[in-house]
Amino acid sequence: LLHAYLREKLAEQPDWLREAEAAHERYFLRLLAEQRRLEAQGRQREVIATLQEDWENFGLALERALAGGDPDTLAGVAAALGERPEARSALGAATLERAWYLYRLGRYDEARAVARAGLATLGPDDAHSARRARGQVTLGALEMQAGRHERALEHYTAARRSAEAAGDEPYLAVVLGNLAGVRHALGDPGGALALYGEALERYERLGAL
Repeated sequence: LLHAYLREKLAEQPDWLREAEAAHERYFLRLLAEQRRLEAQGRQREVIATLQEDWENFGLALERALAGGDPDTLAGVAAALGERPEARSALGAATLERAWYLYRLGRYDEARAVARAGLATLGPDDAHSARRARGQVTLGALEMQAGRHERALEHYTAARRSAEAAGDEPYLAVVLGNLAGVRHALGDPGGALALYGEALERYERLGAL
């Protein structure tokens, strides 16, 4: 009730409303970027708790940013997510970030639709990019969750091609591990072992082991 009252009063002052919406967007995009960093540090429980608590705010901030379409808004989205590509790439990257978080929250149907939309949004410069690889991994994870291993293999194989073309060795190691898991699920232990070996070699080269 209080939120409705405040929004009604803000609507009477359009300049104030725009300023409030912009401040909301900036805050939650920065907070979303911080969750990505925490996840990389292995603090998944903390990240999921934050996402569950503020998911509607995260979603609203992203939707408002994506709907804006102006250069300043797109630059803000890109900066919040650690990237500064062209407009279509920024939109696609932001959308794919949201798809991954939807997957992590168990909202699988939404995650699938958003991931497909994100991949379709990416521009020609992202035909084989690290951003595209991440979107393909999200779709692969969704297919694995649903038990559709052959389709998961297709997505992870496409992710491997994208990561290789982008020269993203750390993420390629992650993708190879995913591919190994699919091969194991498909009853191919030899193929799984070979892929795990490739992944481990890369981790060793990168100094991660």
